[in-house]
Amino acid sequence: MSYSRKSEQQKKAFRRIDGLLAEAVENGQAQQAYIVHGNCYEKAETWKAELQVAHPHVDFKISYFGPVIATHLGAGSLALVWTIK
Repeated sequence: MSYSRKSEQQKKAFRRIDGLLAEAVENGQAQQAYIVHGNCYEKAETWKAELQVAHPHVDFKISYFGPVIATHLGAGSLALVWTIK
């Protein structure tokens, strides 16, 4: 898979996740969110900044995958998990 195609797929996935988060915020189901990363803290920080602009009432934090999950997902993996406080 070419780099540009992979990048397009990642952007599409981020838009989809952002849409799901927006829906959860609207329904009062997302007050706190965690960006979970696999050895890519800078990428997580960038995503956090973008999400904070779009969803200022959500408390965003950054965490990391544990070694077992990280082994299966690989470096560069990101996830977004949200909950009610």
